[in-house]
Amino acid sequence: MFRIGFSFAGSAQGLFAKLPMFNYNAWIFGATWVHCIARVGLLCRQLKHVKRKLPELEASLERPYTRGQAESMKQGSWLKFSIFDNLYMSTAITAMVRFGLYRRLWKLSSGYFARSDSRWKGPILQQMAYYAMVQAVSYLVELPMSCWSEFIKNNWPARPRLVALWIGAGTVLDGIPSILLSSLKALPIVVASKWIDDDHLLAIGAAGTLLVPLIAWTFSSKLFLSAFPEFKSLEDGPVKEKIEDLARKVQFPVEKIYKSEPNLKVPEESRDDVPRCVAFGSKVFVTIPQGLLEKCSDDEVLAILAHEFGHWKHKHSTKSYLFTHGTLQIVLSVLFFKQDPNFFRSFGFSADVVQAKGSAVIAWTLFERFGLSLMPFWTMARNKWKQQQEFQADAFATSLGLGHPLVSFLERNESRQLDINLPDRWLNIMSSTHPPLASRVKAIQQQLGRLDKTL
Repeated sequence: MFRIGFSFAGSAQGLFAKLPMFNYNAWIFGATWVHCIARVGLLCRQLKHVKRKLPELEASLERPYTRGQAESMKQGSWLKFSIFDNLYMSTAITAMVRFGLYRRLWKLSSGYFARSDSRWKGPILQQMAYYAMVQAVSYLVELPMSCWSEFIKNNWPARPRLVALWIGAGTVLDGIPSILLSSLKALPIVVASKWIDDDHLLAIGAAGTLLVPLIAWTFSSKLFLSAFPEFKSLEDGPVKEKIEDLARKVQFPVEKIYKSEPNLKVPEESRDDVPRCVAFGSKVFVTIPQGLLEKCSDDEVLAILAHEFGHWKHKHSTKSYLFTHGTLQIVLSVLFFKQDPNFFRSFGFSADVVQAKGSAVIAWTLFERFGLSLMPFWTMARNKWKQQQEFQADAFATSLGLGHPLVSFLERNESRQLDINLPDRWLNIMSSTHPPLASRVKAIQQQLGRLDKTL
């Protein structure tokens, strides 16, 4: 099997090397700005709709977070932020390509390890340091917009400088573990490059980049449930019995049911009231927020869990994981096997980098950061697909006789989320993995009508 895989890798490299040269700079610039202009236009149309419907929306808003967001949109703050955010990020992407930022980071990492007398010096650490610097720079570029977004969404009033400092410091601290964890994604390719020749490197590295996040996510989920005191076993009672009966009915392999008590460190308006199903091998743990148990009837809780069980029944998590990481591997494979010097040259690297041992991790970062000019179009395809998954999960819950309580929950809770209830079809597909509330309710009611006719 390995011999077949290696033969395929060699054949693919020869095939892609014959493809014509491609102007990567032109693609990055064009795709980035086409998406930016289209999104700004849709946001303008969305703002007009929200202003027209604002009195009706405000009547249904309860959470301060969403009310602040609606008020900001009323004042035009959200539109200004969205326009500036799109222009800022598009300009940043263009500038980073134009001025060869990644070439400079590679030179910085190689220069440091060349001068260092530390016993830690070596190609693996140099490549990991380069990848970590790429992650850190990308995070810092996005940081101003992240802080401004917090202002807009929460509609912060007085002392803006003090609040800005507090939000900025908190966002930076939150980003440090994120940068370190995301840097681990490059480890399989970096380690493989030390012992494996380039013809076979990607096949093994790509498999590793699929497995490492999956293993890390699985084990961290188990540790997460056991390490935090706000997760406690759901006490025996009618609700637990109904959940266990529902799980048996659909053959859902639930191991234990947790109740997540409110985390007092998180503001009430920002707490997540969505139940989770966390898998650990063949065992599945269900977590239900305390707030959900307090606000919803037993049937509504069952309907929400039936929806989540529907995602499990249709293997949506597995499909989404393979789609997300698989498409990344395919495009990276094309770039890697093609070994196009123009690809590296577009980002300021000299052609001899293609033959260097670090070319794999460089190609990875270049695609990950700027092949992502494809990302808006890929995101739209993914969102459209995930919206269909939401319809499937709703249909599964409805088929279990829980359609009416599911509609009741959706109408009472989801209507407060402006990011989901975007009236513009294209803006909704651009922005949300969930379909609009009206579409979900209509689909459930149509299914209920069909079920009534069959009875």
